[in-house]
Amino acid sequence: AVQSQKGEITLFLDPNKYFIPVQGTLRGDVLLEDGRKIWREETFEVEESKLINDIWMPFQLTIRVRTSIRPDFISVTNIVITEMEQGKVTKKDVTFHFPEGTEVTDAIKGVSYKTDANGKPIESTIQPLYGLDPSHVKLPEPPKRKINIVFIVAGILLIVTALYLQFRKRRNKD
Repeated sequence: AVQSQKGEITLFLDPNKYFIPVQGTLRGDVLLEDGRKIWREETFEVEESKLINDIWMPFQLTIRVRTSIRPDFISVTNIVITEMEQGKVTKKDVTFHFPEGTEVTDAIKGVSYKTDANGKPIESTIQPLYGLDPSHVKLPEPPKRKINIVFIVAGILLIVTALYLQFRKRRNKD
């Protein structure tokens, strides 16, 4: 059984390519109840990226994995993406449906609440954050950019998801 665990993620971003992650390290440390310490470290490096519709996307990655089980052994995986396509992202694509009873903190609207069976806020549970009335909070206008933040986030999520899946795959083998 696990007594405690901690993890750390480090990303290096390329400012010349709209801050695409180009290197990163994921490290997980676990202290078992019997006192043993185990760890797993994964690093990735984007070898090649391409500009697609004003967004830099990773096309070739190298992932290296080491574990405390065999610290002298490094597993290397090369990932080559041969085709990538972008489309229009709709609000539906980035809308979350929270299960009933989820406690939500909406920092943009300045409220917290619990959700009903449809994932909507339960009126009686809506509380302003930090004593602020969200109706008085005026959000600044977003800056005018050529970069689409949604695609940057999607690129980061693609890399993190690939690393997570690789981590689970390697962990199941160990």
